[in-house]
Amino acid sequence: MALSMPIGAFIAAVLVLIPLPSHWRARNVATLAIIVWLFVLNVIYCVNTIVWRKTVLNYAPVWCDITTKIIIGSSTALPACTLCICKHLELVASTRVVRLTYSDKRRRMIFEVIMCYVVPVVMMALHYIVQGHRFDIVEEIGCLPATYFSVPAVLIVWFLPFVFAVITMIYAAVAFYHFFQKRVSFATHLVNSNTSLSTNRYLRLMAMAVAEMIWGTALTTFTLIMNVVPGLLVWDNWADVHSDFDRVDMFPTVLISPSYLAQLMLVWWAIPISAYLFFLFFGFGGESVQDYRRAIDAVRCKIFRMSPRETKSAIDSLPTVRPPRHVMKTISTVDLSDDKEDFQTLPSYSPPANGGVFVTSPIKAETLSDSTSTFLDIESSPLEISFPSSSPTSSTDTALRTPPLQDDVYPVSLAQEAAPANTVFPYPAYHRPFSPSNACPVPSTQAQSQQDDVTQVDAKCEVPDMV
Repeated sequence: MALSMPIGAFIAAVLVLIPLPSHWRARNVATLAIIVWLFVLNVIYCVNTIVWRKTVLNYAPVWCDITTKIIIGSSTALPACTLCICKHLELVASTRVVRLTYSDKRRRMIFEVIMCYVVPVVMMALHYIVQGHRFDIVEEIGCLPATYFSVPAVLIVWFLPFVFAVITMIYAAVAFYHFFQKRVSFATHLVNSNTSLSTNRYLRLMAMAVAEMIWGTALTTFTLIMNVVPGLLVWDNWADVHSDFDRVDMFPTVLISPSYLAQLMLVWWAIPISAYLFFLFFGFGGESVQDYRRAIDAVRCKIFRMSPRETKSAIDSLPTVRPPRHVMKTISTVDLSDDKEDFQTLPSYSPPANGGVFVTSPIKAETLSDSTSTFLDIESSPLEISFPSSSPTSSTDTALRTPPLQDDVYPVSLAQEAAPANTVFPYPAYHRPFSPSNACPVPSTQAQSQQDDVTQVDAKCEVPDMV
């Protein structure tokens, strides 16, 4: 038990700080106050259990003077914080205020600061009225506040937390009533009210406040019964209560009854358990998870010098939608095996013997475009390009001119018509160096007439020798 107490308090102090960034951005004073009070109390409990482990000697009197007052203030501060949270949640869920303005938020912050910090400080000061001596030291637990158990002590130490608990229960019940009335349009109502709360965050705050209120009220009641049942002392005058005020009472565990020691341990563990409850409600929210990822990336980049992880955006996380594939369906009865063999066995090129044009087979003039022009050959070796001859009404031409059947709304480009099989490319006798040859297809039906014209031109032209 002695070793588990400082470890449990230390873990609670660390866990309660994890949701701090998200609540700091929301500027929720009451929630931040709960974090501060629970963190400070768990640090105090951790130090006390380490310093006074198996001893009751007064090692740090000033530390005990400060920490005992903080413990007294926390007994009022935590119920006050839950009261402020439930009050704000009830106001947001109701329709009394359509939209929170800047002045409303400012008044709320001032009220919460007074309730969460000023009132506990006042209770610390008032505790001096019922403080019979300086403080107590219990082995394995550490410093505890000393209280003169009387009627004024009940009113100062325990009455105000009970009042806050009752008011918190009323606000929580009314807030739940408003929520169930507007549960369908509650998210829109939160957006219109100009608040930083979401539906999920609203419910978590409400559940946390109610849980802390029930847990704290039960423990306060238990402590009150434990101290009042043996009997209250008579508070007659100031001098009698504060006589021998500098006394420090020390209680070794061997002098404490097991039942009373178990009660002290239960009250001590109440603060770490409250921190664990707070972390369970807010440590796994969406904003807290994002803070964890940012912290891990910062450690990776600054300490381990690693590149940050790539984060996918909402658009990247969407599923990829791919259009269906459409298969082109064509109907053709043409066997291309013969044409393939013809192209693989093209006749070898040989220049014409007469220096003119070389015609392989006739071709219809209407198959050529109107823009087709004819170049006359000058005295030289002409360039002849010949394609395998085929009938004008061959099956290949029929297949190329037959449009394919398509089942796609976006048709593909039609196959281009093949070049005429019998085209003559005359080669001019002279052209400039390092320039391409001027060749143009000539219909074979006009080849004979063009050859006659070339013969006449050759008789009139003299071509100079090329250097």
